[in-house]
This record gives sequence, C-alpha cells and structure tokens, in this order.
Amino acid sequence: MVRAKAGREVQPSASIIDSQSVKTTEQGGIGGYDAGKKVKGRKRHVLVDTLDLLLSVVVHPVDIQDRDGAKLRLATVVGRF
Repeated sequence: MVRAKAGREVQPSASIIDSQSVKTTEQGGIGGYDAGKKVKGRKRHVLVDTLDLLLSVVVHPVDIQDRDGAKLRLATVVGRF
C-alpha cells in the first residue's frame, strides 16, 4: 500500500542488500567471530526496495562472508516478487 500511495508499482523491480555485524552478549544463540572487524556476534543481511522499505532480513553467525550471506538471502526471495 505504501508503494502504491507513493505512485510506484506494487511489486518492487529493484532492491538493495546490505549487511551489518552486531556484537552479542553471552546469552547464547547463533554467533561467530569476524576477524576483519574484530566482532564476536551475529550478522544481519537486509534487503530493502528503492523506497527503503524492508523486504526481508536474515540473521547469520558473523563469520559468514557477505557474498555467501547475500547468496543465502537472495535464494529465499528470488521468484517471490
């Protein structure tokens, strides 16, 4: 509804993917260590449309490379839109 109100097509024709490494506590759950950023925790891969509306998000251990996380993220949404 937001896209239609903005005068855009209902289904997005383009999207943007980004990741963010996030430090976590000792509470458990998925985790890892990013040696490049020296961060222990999780990584979020976020997919948004050109209006910056959230299309999907997935959380991985932080030690997953961005290219691998992007492939996993896109594999779940290709064909959905």
